[in-house]
Amino acid sequence: MLNLPTRYIEVCFPDSDTLKKFNKKLYVRGRIRDSIRRKDIKSIPEMVRIKIDLCLARVMTILEMYPISKLKVRLQVLKNKQEVRAKFKEIYAINTTYIAFYARRKNTIYVSARNINLGVLAHELGHVIAETYFTPSPPHGVHELIAQQAERYIFD
Repeated sequence: MLNLPTRYIEVCFPDSDTLKKFNKKLYVRGRIRDSIRRKDIKSIPEMVRIKIDLCLARVMTILEMYPISKLKVRLQVLKNKQEVRAKFKEIYAINTTYIAFYARRKNTIYVSARNINLGVLAHELGHVIAETYFTPSPPHGVHELIAQQAERYIFD
């Protein structure tokens, strides 16, 4: 497993091909794309690091929640949705059709490199921010509303 630290997120991925696929699928537009255009990016890991940090910053702005001092999470990039579903079953002993999820007890987001997009990442980061911001954690329905809000407005 390879690691790529960003400012607040430790990105873990099995190999460089998976990271390349993840980067390609994490297509950005709007404010995030405009921010990236101003930077001189020389490598795929650097591009991934910038995309993730800008996405996190945008989600915090959308939600008007800034839990920076407590924020540290792992992002596990798996190769495909089958691996994500197997990981969910391993953790929760339940079958699912998810392509990504946030495991609160492990403080880890699991995503499929093949199926990811910026909206899905924003959604999962919304869960992380809700979990970090509120004490105690809000009910599942509130968590989901917060995450949906982040996903809905990520490209504005």
